[in-house]
Amino acid sequence: MPVAPQAEAKSLGLFRQLVALVVLLLILAVLAQRYFNGVNNVSSQSLALEHNRLVNVLAMVRSQWQSLGRPSEMQADWLMHDQGVSRLTMARGGWPTVTENSAAGCEQLWTQLLGITPAQAEISVNYEPQAQRCQFIAMSGQRLEYQLDNGQLHYFAEIAN
Repeated sequence: MPVAPQAEAKSLGLFRQLVALVVLLLILAVLAQRYFNGVNNVSSQSLALEHNRLVNVLAMVRSQWQSLGRPSEMQADWLMHDQGVSRLTMARGGWPTVTENSAAGCEQLWTQLLGITPAQAEISVNYEPQAQRCQFIAMSGQRLEYQLDNGQLHYFAEIAN
């Protein structure tokens, strides 16, 4: 008879360990869900933050362009690259524009203005030749459109389904 209480105690101990493991896994699952929801929330706000940065940089560039006598090209002296200081091509109205009318030109402009590549910001880039505008699209569906001829920048939040 002493074997039965010993086996019972052993199985009760295993049951307690199993319950503790299940509780621990539930806690980890809740924490992981909150973490990943937070990451998605931060990434969905990233283009809104980049929009604010871009608005400020564009205003600064235009002001600098006016103070320098409205040159067709100027240095982006806030960015230092391995090849030296980056040069911005300026439109007649004083807005930075692309050197090449393509998505690659829009990518280069983004990098010149914000100091990071669109890939680093997890943003895809399109160029619309008829409208002469660059589109910067986040994975969340948010979009920035930069009109090359007049410097207008439009932010479009994601569309709720």
